[in-house]
Amino acid sequence: LEYLRFEPHLRRAVGQAAGRIDPSYGRPGGAGDAVFGVAFHSVPRRGPGGPNFRRALRSAAVGTLAELSGTVTRTSAVRPELLVASFSCGKCGLGTRVQQQFCYTRPAGCKNPRCESANDWRLVKETSTWVDWQRVRVQEDP
Repeated sequence: LEYLRFEPHLRRAVGQAAGRIDPSYGRPGGAGDAVFGVAFHSVPRRGPGGPNFRRALRSAAVGTLAELSGTVTRTSAVRPELLVASFSCGKCGLGTRVQQQFCYTRPAGCKNPRCESANDWRLVKETSTWVDWQRVRVQEDP
């Protein structure tokens, strides 16, 4: 399963379901600003290594859905990650949003036909979408 490909759609579906349960999730400024995460449990273990899949887990599995179990031995501090960046053009002030995929990405150019700016962008932190992330070290169970 290509989890990263479907994850934004799953988040949106959970938000819509929450909006049906509690209509305040659909109102701007209300609970609708909440960001939902999606997790799966008891996913059938498939892939290289069969039952010892976690030993064979490599970078090729990035973006795929995998389940593993073990004992947490170390965690990092919780840090912010930029999901959707809001930018403001430095020349004309026009705002635009850019989806971030593993690296900091600026807009290619201003969408204002009268402005030819390509490099003068300011990140608007207040209207950008951020999530928390944390690195977790897991030791295999005996």
